[in-house]
Amino acid sequence: MITFSPISVITAKSFGISMFEVNSGVTMFLFAAILFNFVSMKALEVYGLSATFKVCAVGVIVGVWIRYFALVGTGDFGVVLLGQSFIAVMQPFLYNGPSKVAT
Repeated sequence: MITFSPISVITAKSFGISMFEVNSGVTMFLFAAILFNFVSMKALEVYGLSATFKVCAVGVIVGVWIRYFALVGTGDFGVVLLGQSFIAVMQPFLYNGPSKVAT
């Protein structure tokens, strides 16, 4: 999900922003993993694996569509980061699922 990292120079030139702003999208995933790890474990315990994964799937789809419309429509990198944040928040829920199945 850190799709802009390999092409950060191209992304910075396309949006007219700095490399720091491009790499902030990657940093969001690191912070989201720390902040939402415990929330995701609690959600998996309370709501179960199936319901949590369905909500996460919808959240990731919303984030991807926000990114798509930002790239095609507005060209605003702030909106791209909003889509990235949706995806970043949902990832800990998906990554903690296999450990729930294993226990």
